[in-house]
Amino acid sequence: MRSAAGVQVQVTGFDNTHSAGVLTFTFFDAAGNTIPPGAISTNATASFASYFQNSGLGGVFLLTAVFP
Repeated sequence: MRSAAGVQVQVTGFDNTHSAGVLTFTFFDAAGNTIPPGAISTNATASFASYFQNSGLGGVFLLTAVFP
């Protein structure tokens, strides 16, 4: 979802191994060119581990990432 303040990405996923970790996001313009700064990575290993430890939903998750 795009707004005047930035971009919000929602991902519904399933990780049956409960091992999700590094997330990488790359955005492209209408011509297919990478928008600077290019790939944006974050290590979400601890967040996913905490989520799966406390979740009764198996491997199902909903991730919301906000980019101002």
